[in-house]
Amino acid sequence: MLLTATDNADLTPQPRSDYLAEGRLNLRLNLPYRRLRGYFDYTLAAVHFGRSSESDEILNALESELTAEVIEQHGFVEAAASVGQQLRSAFGAATLSQGVSNETTTLSPTAANPNRIESATYRVAPYLRARLGESGQFEARAEQSETRFRGLDGNDFSTQRARLLADGGVRPRALRWRTQFDAAIYDFDSGRRTHEAMLRGDLGWAFDEEKVVSLIAGREGNNFQTAQRRYGTIYGASLDWRPSERTQFYAEGLHRFFGMGHTVTFSHRESRMAITVSDSRTVVAPDRLSAGGLAPAYDVLFLQFAGAEPDPVRRRALVQDTLLRNGIDPTEQIVSDFLTNGAMIVSRQTVALSWTHARDLVTLGLERVENRRADTLVQLPSTDSFAATDRVDQTGGILTWAHRLTPTATLTLAGTVQRTTGELSSQATTLHSVSILWSSRLSETTTLALSGRHDRFASDSSPYRVNTVTASIRTQF
Repeated sequence: MLLTATDNADLTPQPRSDYLAEGRLNLRLNLPYRRLRGYFDYTLAAVHFGRSSESDEILNALESELTAEVIEQHGFVEAAASVGQQLRSAFGAATLSQGVSNETTTLSPTAANPNRIESATYRVAPYLRARLGESGQFEARAEQSETRFRGLDGNDFSTQRARLLADGGVRPRALRWRTQFDAAIYDFDSGRRTHEAMLRGDLGWAFDEEKVVSLIAGREGNNFQTAQRRYGTIYGASLDWRPSERTQFYAEGLHRFFGMGHTVTFSHRESRMAITVSDSRTVVAPDRLSAGGLAPAYDVLFLQFAGAEPDPVRRRALVQDTLLRNGIDPTEQIVSDFLTNGAMIVSRQTVALSWTHARDLVTLGLERVENRRADTLVQLPSTDSFAATDRVDQTGGILTWAHRLTPTATLTLAGTVQRTTGELSSQATTLHSVSILWSSRLSETTTLALSGRHDRFASDSSPYRVNTVTASIRTQF
């Protein structure tokens, strides 16, 4: 149960105070069995605005994934579903979540943001897997996904994917080979159908199990920028270096239809810290856009806890519980997703860091994203972020610090900044946010929390400031 008082319930230049009452029901399940593995995390929230009941709403949040082994060691079915909040426009009001929370999923009860929309995605993917030789594998995979936006017509879409993969595995001082074919079709309710396919071969040399250097060649085709499918040659090289199980580095450069693409990732973990650094430029498909960006607190802790809990299902629960106890929102992104029709060419640089001590937990996330339209022929509605610009650039950072005051009480501080720009001077917005949370465990099953937050949103068209104070009590069964 949450009670919130705000001095700007509509996130407008003319503030209107209001209070909100919210009830939540959260259900979490973990399936750690050998042939049935996965998790289910669903939150239902009912929000009531005391002075403007027309803003009352029902919110949903879901993260779930299930893998069933239907043929022992060979046949699998993977199913996933997600429901969450994202921005309609990259340049509109950007307040989505509370920043600090004693809930497993934050559903933004702080204001009635008209720029927020609820999206739902499901995915089903059967696949077959077999061994090739001593260390290789073969995989054939099909996938069907659907994405729907509540209260918005014309932006729903479906995706069909297929993949064939043959991987010879890694053997020291031997040739390393891998062949992969991917195809996808994207079908919007309103707009054109687009499709892409790529055949790629990697051939290299494994100096040992730690270092592999490969050359890449292949063909790709798509109709993102032409009415008919256009084909071209791809070529590049990659380096895979894993000096230990705690440190990994991968770099790849690949010439594609949009120019030079690349992927560079580095990660390192210790018992008390972890860091990830990445830099990429690639095409991001519509279904991957709605899948969510980097959530630094969750992702980097998931890496840090790999030594303590190798099993990914149990590790996910461990990370969720750790963030929950420390009042950190596991779903908050560095820069927010926004709604658009069609694929994008995305350049992304990110840094995420976590550090833990006996009574402290610190997480840091920095991100810079350049978004360009890949599908230049699709007709965009006037509300689309790319309707009046060919690029959307986003830069942001999140810093959180949680300190355990007593064995049962924790104080959490968080600060975020996010800047979004387009080609026009009017397409520039900046969000600054600071928040504080005190939480105390009253019993093994009950937690009390008090929080405050200040947001300042700079924009030529709709600037605002908002302050909120929230009291909540959570009971776990």
